[in-house]
Amino acid sequence: MNVLVLGGAGLLGQDLCAALASRGYPSHPVDREEVDITEPGAVAAAIVGTGATQVVNCAAYTAVDQAESERDEAFRINVEGARLAAAQAAAAGVSFLQLSTDYVFDGGKEVGYVESDELAPLSVYGASKAAGEQAVLDAHPSACVVRTQWLFGLGGPNFVETMLRLGAERGDLSVVDDQFGSPTWTADLACGLVWLLEEGASGRYHLTNSGTTSWCGFAREVFKLAGLDVAVQAIPTDQFPRPAARPAFGILRNERWVAEGHQALRSWREALASYLVARKEEQ
Repeated sequence: MNVLVLGGAGLLGQDLCAALASRGYPSHPVDREEVDITEPGAVAAAIVGTGATQVVNCAAYTAVDQAESERDEAFRINVEGARLAAAQAAAAGVSFLQLSTDYVFDGGKEVGYVESDELAPLSVYGASKAAGEQAVLDAHPSACVVRTQWLFGLGGPNFVETMLRLGAERGDLSVVDDQFGSPTWTADLACGLVWLLEEGASGRYHLTNSGTTSWCGFAREVFKLAGLDVAVQAIPTDQFPRPAARPAFGILRNERWVAEGHQALRSWREALASYLVARKEEQ
């Protein structure tokens, strides 16, 4: 394999390149300044220039709240950009993997969502990612779409880093306790993506660390494992209003992944503990 990683400077892009290298595969991480997926021909030129045999699209508009007032920009990147990138990969005869999100669901299914569940996004961001999934599969019918959620990783801002910073500044915090999902370490997700690339997977998958919690539960575990004495008060979503609606139960059941014989990714608590160790080693 020889993998072109669009959005390669992000948390997942960095870990994906590391995971590929650990398996002996070359990768070519590019950021928006190098390859703008919304520019016709940009991805095709990058494929030719790198000799890529696989393309992974980690590039996206991810400003969830800002998207409510920037709908056109969110759709330009997450739909049209994704479509263009997939179409150019298809024309070049290389495989394509698109990252997506739990925000494509409305969060009303308490037991969690499987890959075949009907999409019903609540926000502009979610709608753009849902439309982007279909645009990719229309442009490249053998493409693979991987939905994931609540990512944390080294090399950039994320919920864990925000909690550690706020916890060091304050003795108590209020965190939403009625939104549920599966915190996922980008290093673990990246290993799963490599397996899917090796297998030439196509269609939709859900892939997260195992187990579920709320944002409040996630924060409490961060402080517990980090050895910080921070009181975390559980609050409902309506006490922390945001421009974009979030799915209450955005839980992604990794049904297809497990059905095809893959071992479930380790628990999010184990992943978080390993992340904190890796974080300390980098400091």
